[in-house]
Amino acid sequence: TPGPTPGLSWIRAGLDAARATLESGRSVLWLVPDHRELAVLHSTLTHAGIAEVSVLSADQSPELRWQAWLRGLLGHTKITIGTRAAAFAPVADLGLIICTDDANLNFLDQHAPYPHAREVCLLRSTIEDTELFFVSTDRSAEVQRLVEIGWLADVTPVGPARRHAAPVVFVPDEERDPFAWQRIPSRAWQIMRTALRPRPRDGGVPGPVLVQVPRSGYYPVFACARCQEVARCPQCQATLTTQSEVGPFACRSCGYHSETFSCQRCRSNQVRSIVRGRARTVEELARALPDIEIVESGGDHISTALDETPRLVVATTGAEPYVLGGYAAAILLDSLWPGPWMRSIDESVARRLRAASLVRSRDDGGAVYLGDEDELIRQTLTAFDPTTFMSRQLSDRKVLGFPPYRRILELTGAGADIDEVIGEIGEVEELLREDAEDGQRSVSAYPFSAGDRVGTRVAEIIASRSAKKQPQVRVRIDDPRSL
Repeated sequence: TPGPTPGLSWIRAGLDAARATLESGRSVLWLVPDHRELAVLHSTLTHAGIAEVSVLSADQSPELRWQAWLRGLLGHTKITIGTRAAAFAPVADLGLIICTDDANLNFLDQHAPYPHAREVCLLRSTIEDTELFFVSTDRSAEVQRLVEIGWLADVTPVGPARRHAAPVVFVPDEERDPFAWQRIPSRAWQIMRTALRPRPRDGGVPGPVLVQVPRSGYYPVFACARCQEVARCPQCQATLTTQSEVGPFACRSCGYHSETFSCQRCRSNQVRSIVRGRARTVEELARALPDIEIVESGGDHISTALDETPRLVVATTGAEPYVLGGYAAAILLDSLWPGPWMRSIDESVARRLRAASLVRSRDDGGAVYLGDEDELIRQTLTAFDPTTFMSRQLSDRKVLGFPPYRRILELTGAGADIDEVIGEIGEVEELLREDAEDGQRSVSAYPFSAGDRVGTRVAEIIASRSAKKQPQVRVRIDDPRSL
């Protein structure tokens, strides 16, 4: 939750954990998902008087990375911070590993054998007998499972402490105009103006306002280009979403998915966007508030941090800048839905929580307008309680035998080759088979107790096929994007 340091509470929590380790003379390894968090963390540690910090990131030159690698290995630094690859960095007398935002897909390496930084941290913690601390504004399914089986202890603030540290969250009126998503609702305008120019009776301190919009090219709502009918799901009549004018098209409510679109009224296959993106939102805000500065963040121009000057900050999902002291308010117009996969609701909640955590606490006048229609997102954001949300999600996945309660094997290649590999493994249950660009994609599940046997057997099969010059089958194990 934001608390006294909106957007930076993860650093405060990590520092509290790291100080005890540093005082005992041992070292700390701290992982963050991308360069923005790395820059903010490095700056905060420097201001906190911690000078012996070694930084590892992909944008460094080989010489700088090698120097940082050696400083950690030889014990010349007590804190090593970095992005995904730093999970493998040698650190002398390692006492604590901190992993920030472990559900972030930046932690998943795109090169074989596709290791996830969270799994590397778990292995290092066990092998090197170190403490392990996960800190995030949301709760990943994997961490929640480890909490439920007692492998991790939960130190999340609860009850009144959590509520008072979070901003007030407002949701749209259910009785409003059903086409209210075409404009910024009046309640959002009211919150925006109050945050930028609070009246004496409001008692608030003016500050910047975050306006979160979907990324360019994403259509959270669209219509038929011929008859202007809003596109709706043929199964449940909820509004459809799409990544582009040519699809694919999907429903966030029931999971419907189609590669093509056909208007229910006129049968046209052409679509057009009817929700303003970042550029159109900026134009509308500039007309309504001509004397207010507007800062854009997104695409190739992403800001890392801003000061507390009252202004409007229009940012695409995931590109929200940090603000020293926090935003006075946030207008979350529509989340970028990740698509019809098992973790889509997890991803949507995580993105909303991250944006809301950048806002001041309710005790400091912080307010958030949440434009989502999804009831799960509304409940989680209003209570600011990702733990309860994820606990309920895991209950359903446990009954169905989905991850993280079973391990996942993804195979991509020709259908006959996949059948041959699965037949040779013998201990997996195929859950999904679909066409892919280079053949077919198969997703199978197997119990944790068979993990070592299946992993070893898969490695032997792939090595044997390579030696025999047989067509290769690409293998991924426990990829969070498989289902």
